[in-house]
Amino acid sequence: MKRNVKLFDKIDSTDGYSDLYKERLKETYDYFKQNGFELKEHALNRVLGQKSGKGKHVFSKEELLAVLSKSPNYKDGDRIVKYYNGISAVIAPDTGEVISVVVTESPNARWKEFIDE
Repeated sequence: MKRNVKLFDKIDSTDGYSDLYKERLKETYDYFKQNGFELKEHALNRVLGQKSGKGKHVFSKEELLAVLSKSPNYKDGDRIVKYYNGISAVIAPDTGEVISVVVTESPNARWKEFIDE
């Protein structure tokens, strides 16, 4: 609950966000939180402000939720990565929060296969 309040305060105090965008960030957070996942501000921005270009495709919240619901399959240093269908969710090992969401054609070369310890 404290993380939620802190995140919403940070969103509200960001001058670069319009009121509409702030509401969309909070609604996106709530959608994933209701489904058992917490997204940090960077991840929320990656969901709402998806990059386009070569190797990128637009994904829905439902597609990301499906990825988050799967088992981890890679590690990036100490971070956990769930990579499926071209969508990767990078997760903090200590809090379980989604740090970032990245769309890529193939797994990052520096990722190591995840072995549950």
